[in-house]
Amino acid sequence: MSFEDLINKNADRLNQNDMQLVSFLLRNRDTIGELKSTEIADRVYSSPASLTRLSKKIRILWLH
Repeated sequence: MSFEDLINKNADRLNQNDMQLVSFLLRNRDTIGELKSTEIADRVYSSPASLTRLSKKIRILWLH
């Protein structure tokens, strides 16, 4: 299952902040590998902790 499929299938489990982060990640997939989590969070007006929580949610969704 692709990342996009996983997100689409489980969009109801993600909050607005999660969706903003996911949207940013998808739009900038070519450059996010070069960014620190604090830089990603800053660009989405979020916190690094929110990015970590999203990562944990995605991991759980992926494993189920």
